[in-house]
Parts: sequence; structure tokens; C-alpha cells
Amino acid sequence: MKVTLALVIFSVLIGPTYLQLDFLSKTLRTYQFLIFNFAKLRLLGVINPSINGTTCAEDLKLFMDAAFKAEWWAVKMLDASGKFNPGVLQGNMKFLGSYDQCLGLQKDQAGVGLDTQYCTMLLKPDKNLEDFLYRNVIKAKANKRLMSTDLFKEYAVIEFGLCIPKSCTMDDLTNLWKRFQVLYQAPGYSEFSDKLCYSKNKKVVPSKFDIYVFWFFGVTLFVELACTVYDLYTRSQPRRLDILVNFSLYTNAKRLMSRNYENETLTCLYGLRSFCIIWVILGHIMLNKSLTSTNVLQMTTEWMGRLENAFFLGSVYAVDTFLTISGLLVVYVYLDYSDKYKLNFSLVYGHRILRLTPALLATVLLEMSVVKYFIQGPLAFPYLTTMATNCEKRGVDTLFFVSNAVERDERVRRNLNHLVFDLFFQCLRQSWYVSVDSQLYLLTPFMVFCFKRQPGKTFFGVVVVCLCSFVYTWMTVIKNNIGSLLFIDNNSEMVYFSPLCRIPVWLIGTCLGYVLYRHNHQKISIPKRVNYVLWILSMTVIIILTMYQTVLVREAHNVYRSAFSNTFCKPLWALAIGFIILSCCTGHSDPVNTFLSHPVFMLIGKLSYSIYLIHLTVIHVIVANKQQTDYFSTFGLLFDFWGYFVYILISATALCLVFETPTVSILRYLETYVANMKKKKT
Repeated sequence: MKVTLALVIFSVLIGPTYLQLDFLSKTLRTYQFLIFNFAKLRLLGVINPSINGTTCAEDLKLFMDAAFKAEWWAVKMLDASGKFNPGVLQGNMKFLGSYDQCLGLQKDQAGVGLDTQYCTMLLKPDKNLEDFLYRNVIKAKANKRLMSTDLFKEYAVIEFGLCIPKSCTMDDLTNLWKRFQVLYQAPGYSEFSDKLCYSKNKKVVPSKFDIYVFWFFGVTLFVELACTVYDLYTRSQPRRLDILVNFSLYTNAKRLMSRNYENETLTCLYGLRSFCIIWVILGHIMLNKSLTSTNVLQMTTEWMGRLENAFFLGSVYAVDTFLTISGLLVVYVYLDYSDKYKLNFSLVYGHRILRLTPALLATVLLEMSVVKYFIQGPLAFPYLTTMATNCEKRGVDTLFFVSNAVERDERVRRNLNHLVFDLFFQCLRQSWYVSVDSQLYLLTPFMVFCFKRQPGKTFFGVVVVCLCSFVYTWMTVIKNNIGSLLFIDNNSEMVYFSPLCRIPVWLIGTCLGYVLYRHNHQKISIPKRVNYVLWILSMTVIIILTMYQTVLVREAHNVYRSAFSNTFCKPLWALAIGFIILSCCTGHSDPVNTFLSHPVFMLIGKLSYSIYLIHLTVIHVIVANKQQTDYFSTFGLLFDFWGYFVYILISATALCLVFETPTVSILRYLETYVANMKKKKT
């Protein structure tokens, strides 16, 4: 059978061209005739018993006759289907064919040819083939952690792109495969779905929410354009409605590009935010590119275990930097505000909700109803499923800042078990951080009150809470045998997304915020030698923790190592980052502070929230529109990053100008108005 199949493929690939050029001898022509007839009889043995009498069967027979006669439309149709490529043992399991070529074929005016459709066939190996591949591929690699037996079997799915007649239904394809499997004992089973098939005139099915979403964006853009026109035409007039100017794209763009610092003490935070958001983007590009690479097994078994690639894996610490900065700012800002005005707790929470919600809502609506119209191709289906569907079901959870508490949908996950990014059914997977940060933000009034009245006791209370969190995290990891690698280890989201496990990092930030607040009243002096020693210690901790990710990847799962990593690594990171901020903000590291305060970093820092919200959506759109898989490498990752980053920066700027900046401007306008009213009363 294997020899016959090889001869058929040889004949199909070289036959048509050389027949037309008349380069073959009469003997080779006779050989090809016999091979084609043999293959035709075998295929008819599959078609006739399974779908005989259907339009699909007639079209397939027409295609076979045309291919035998080397008709050009049939050759192009055959060429557009996927074929086995090199590198299968490195994880090249996507044989996509030519999507555009297939959809470009259709019956001409003379009735020659066929209307075609492109379908992706998912081929799941049976148990014997899975065991063979795992035994001979994975066990031969140095690193077995990222591709354990269960994980490999869960995601070992071969994808074939088939260019077939448009008349063939999913039932026809299923019956054909069942017959083929019976005759030739194929080592696997296949899945067919109408959602995995595309034709030239097939349109995206709109949801019931789409019309309202497009109206929402249309009205929003109209209002902001109208306010922009009003702003430009009334700039020279002494009296005008300032509240309308807050919606002007022109004025908001000037505010975004402004080099005026909101706080001269905390300028280094712009640089830290910029580096961390770039780190997050790089980590997410790495994950998404690996899913569509031709060497995914090599990437997960070798590349991720190399020490020089620890930087990419260490991007998980970027969110801990954000949490530290968040805790710092809420205490610093509100302590400073409480010196001038009476702190209203309801306004504290209201400010937070109004500050975050508009841009978050816009991103949810984009994923739910807009992005699907910009995605097409052989890799589009998994992204369309996880983006639009999840936001229709779980968008409310995201907007109420509880997306980190959503449990996995095991039933749906089993139906799409070949997709790593379907492990967590969240709308906006990156929104878990916004939820955790918002949940910890509920403690802000309490922390400000305590630091204001009893700072010494508050520091002691922070230590006690951190110790309790350490105990909780350690026991949770031990009890549930949790790993330390998200998307890889079972139940790792129990501690990764938990505010109870993240609270030490945020509390370290709040303590730092109080120290910097006190610095405004009583300058902090750090001896040069102590400053140098602490800098060396902090950088050593940062480097070790980053490289420690490689240890977690290389070594087999150990619950105590995992407990140590989940419990202590993030607080240690927060302490190291906290000292860097303290040293820069108190004037003990002027060169570093000057670098981190550069205007370029100021712009990216201002956009960091919008970048964080929109970046994964942009990455998904770019990856889903790919027509072919590519080879994963460090150089390719860094090279592609800049292209991704430009698209992300443009999208984030639009999101910021339309939704985030107007909201911030309105909040400042209201705060100024309320402050003026209080002054008039006094």
C-alpha cells in the first residue's frame, strides 16, 4: 500500500507537466495510465459505497476524470490541497495547502470546472500512533516537562487543508472518511465541521449584538469628530464649553503627546511601564507564534529549556511590576490628595470604575462583534471561536472585573482540545490582571486611612497579611499538586489568577507609596555604599528569578519547587523593583532615572493601559490571517516583534484617544469643578 501510494503521488506531481511537454517516453505514459486507473478504482471503492448518488459523489468523479486528463482546473484543485511536509517529527502538523488558490477556483461560463470550498480536516491519531510518536519523538528530547504524555496526546492533532467540491457536505465528508478508515485502517479519526469550511461567497454570520455594537462605535466616533470640529473652530473664542473640548481628538492628542509630567517625583514609572508592556507583548507573541509554527515540538522541548531564552519566559513577572506600581500609586496619590481635601470613599471607587471601564468595554465589543469581520484564512477558526463566542458569554464577567474567577468550561475545552489557548474561556484573556488589580483596589481606602493614622502598625499588619498569603499559597499548591507554568501545569490558574496569592506584591507597592509620600515631607537619604549594594542585590534577584524560569521548564514537576516559586518569587521580584523605584525617585540614581523618564517612554507609559487591553486582540488577528505556518526561532521572534508592535501601537493610540483620554479628561474636569465648589463654600 505504501509503495502504491508513493507511485500515485509521484505520478500526480510530475505527470501533468511532462505529459504536456511530451518529455516522457511511451513506457512512462503507459505506467502513468495504469497507476491512475489503479488509484481511480481505489477511490471509487471509497466513494460509491459511502455517498453514491449524491452531488458530492458526482463532482468527485468529475474531478478524478479531469485530473486523469491533466485538465488545468483539476491540477490546480489538487495542488491547492494540503500535503505532508518535512518536519513532522518536530511538530509540523499543519498541512494547510493553498487557501487562496482553492477559493479562486470556480465553474466558468462554459460549465468547465467545479465550484470549490476549502475545508480543514482535523485528524486525531489513535492510541497506538500517539504512543509511537511520544516514545520516539518526545522522549528523545532533553526536556520532557513541557510535553508530558497527557499533554502531548491532548494536542497532537494533524490539520489537513482540503480543496473539495462545494457540493460536499459535512455528512458526505464524514461518510467518506469512515469508509476510507475501514478499507485502509487509517491510524486515527477525523472531525469535520461546517465552521472549518470556507467558500468564496461564504459570509460571516452576524450575531444579534453586532448591529448595536456598530451603532455604538458609530455614534461615539460621530460625537468625538463633532467635538473636534467644535474645538478647532472655537479656539480663539473666550467663552466655550470646556466639557465638549474634553472629547476633541485634537486636544486629546496634544495631551497624549505632551511632555509635561503629572508628578515630577515618579517619572521613572513611565520607563518601567514601557519595558514591562513590551515584555508582555513579546511573551504573548512567543506563545501565539509557537502554536502556528512548523517546529512546535522543538520549541517546547528544546528552545524553551535553553538558558539564553529565559528572558522570554520571564515575561510573567511583568504583571508583578504592574501590581507593584499600582499599589504604589493608589497610596501615594490618595495620601497626597487627603492632605488637601477630605477623602470620599465612594468617589475613590467611582473614579476607578469610570477610569477603566470605557476602554475595557470598547475592547470587549471589538472582540465580540467587529474583529471577526477582519479574520479569514485556514487558521481563523480557533480564534473566531475563542474571541467572539467567549465575549458573548463572558463579557459581563470582564466588565464587572471578575474574569479571573471564571471556571474553565471542560465540555467545550474537550471539543477543542487541540488548541492551547482554549484552556481558559475568558473574554479578553489578559483581563484577568485588570480584575485582580481592581479587586485589590477595594482595599485602597482602608490602606490610606491606616497609613494616615498608624503607619507603624500598618507596616506590621502588611507583614502579617503577607505571611498569611504565603501560607495560603503554599498549602494550596501542595494540596492540589499545582505546577508553576501557566497553560502547561494542571490547575496553575488557581494561584496565578488569585488575588489572595497576588496580594503581597500589591502590599509591597502600597508600602513603597507611603515611603515616597513621606519623602515629600522628610527627604530620604541612602548612603552611597548602601545604595550600590542594594542595586547589585536587586539586579541579582531580577536576573536569578528570570533565569529560574528555565529551571522550572527543564526539570520534572516537583510540588515543593512549585510551591516555592508560586509563594516567594513574585514578592522577591516586587522588592527588587521597589528598590529601583525608590532609588530613582529619591535622587540616588539620577542616570537611571533620566533614562527611564525619557519622553519616548512617557508616551508608551501613557498608552500602557490601552496597549495592554488591545495587544492580544491585534496579535490574534495577525496570526489568524496567516495563510501558512512558519519556522519558530529567536531571530524570527525578535524580527516579527517590531511589525506586531507597530500595529499594536497604532491600535492602542486609537483606543486611547477615543475612549481612555476623554474619560481621564472628564474625570479631571469634574475633580477640578468639585474642588472649586468646595473652595467657594469655605
